[in-house]
Amino acid sequence: ICEESQLDKTVKKVYKMVEENHINILEYFIKPNDAINKMTDNTLLIITDCQGENLVSHPKVLKAAKHIAIIDHHRRGENAINNYDYLYNKPSSSSTVELIVEMYEFLEDEVIMEPIEASLMLLGIVIDTAHFIYRTSYQTFNVMARLQLFGADMSDVKKLLRDDFDEYSKKNNVTRTVEVYHEHFAISVCPEEEIVARQFLAKVSDELISLNNMIASFCVGRLDDHTVGISARSLGDVNVQVVMEQLNGGGHFNNAATQIQNVTIEEAKAKLIEVLKNF
Repeated sequence: ICEESQLDKTVKKVYKMVEENHINILEYFIKPNDAINKMTDNTLLIITDCQGENLVSHPKVLKAAKHIAIIDHHRRGENAINNYDYLYNKPSSSSTVELIVEMYEFLEDEVIMEPIEASLMLLGIVIDTAHFIYRTSYQTFNVMARLQLFGADMSDVKKLLRDDFDEYSKKNNVTRTVEVYHEHFAISVCPEEEIVARQFLAKVSDELISLNNMIASFCVGRLDDHTVGISARSLGDVNVQVVMEQLNGGGHFNNAATQIQNVTIEEAKAKLIEVLKNF
């Protein structure tokens, strides 16, 4: 279920590539209102990589569904969907892609996949593991090998992840605002007047965690007129999921985030620093 106007930059790039070079895949896509109109009492809505009612991309579709299946690798939180028929939840997995590919061996029919589809699934693993730094296991690499049998190409993944020059410059400018708190926490902030994407905050925090002696990194930026986001990363010495949960967010041990309503960036940063005093 896809609404093009809601896609972030990377997914828009994917969508454009599909439109231009893989038009046959477009038949798999459907707009939210069309999906609702086609749903019956026997329709199964499959939700992947998410299980919070407040996080699904199309809440009206969720509300209309009589049968729900969830495949996710995030820890279940307070707002988790409970009226499901099927749940496969494994927080130790690198990504939801890993869980889906694991399920192939249990299907009666042979899975047929085009190389571009395999590459896009590989892209999901690369993003969720920050280029294989976080949460990888032997199963992660088994899944990658299986995707390569379908024709997944790492060069295609790299092309889709490239920044344009403006974003590259903006990322460098924000990274340069870094300040270190309690000797081991790196925090960068975006300009108050700039609206940024969650993915941008994630890229900056990924950069900051590579600094020597840092056990966790954070990037704070405005997501819209009323919301400030914080992206968090660690290499295992501190659980950033717990840090973000104290700010009503969540995620994983190494990779987490939160969104705070009706605050300035400096106020959000101050809340974060207050929480970090306990770590």
